[in-house]
Amino acid sequence: MLAEVYEALSGKPPTQLISLTLPAQRANAEEGALAEQFKSATGAARGHFNRLLLEIAASGTLAAERLEEVQGAGNELNRATLPFLKNCPTEKTMRFYAYEGASLVELFAELCGETRTATAKVTGLLAVLS
Repeated sequence: MLAEVYEALSGKPPTQLISLTLPAQRANAEEGALAEQFKSATGAARGHFNRLLLEIAASGTLAAERLEEVQGAGNELNRATLPFLKNCPTEKTMRFYAYEGASLVELFAELCGETRTATAKVTGLLAVLS
């Protein structure tokens, strides 16, 4: 719904940055050890990916080269995740979107049917887990 509001206000859809495939948590005794192994195996890739997202959020813009970098880092993270998906019966997908030149306050107010004074327009990031 937020994407539809953004598109209505801006005239363009949000930019999908990357889609990550993650193993879903299992409810068993091995879960804690598996989670630690996952953190260890994906730590460097997650750190790099998170730093790039923070840089995008801090700069307020999404340059083409930054988009390419974050997609590369996301692909690196997906590769690091592959061994954990092999024996996992279910997986989740997390999609990251950039809302360029938008006021997130204005978007959420519009979504809720309220009016708000427009705030600074920046590049907002949104992650959707499905």
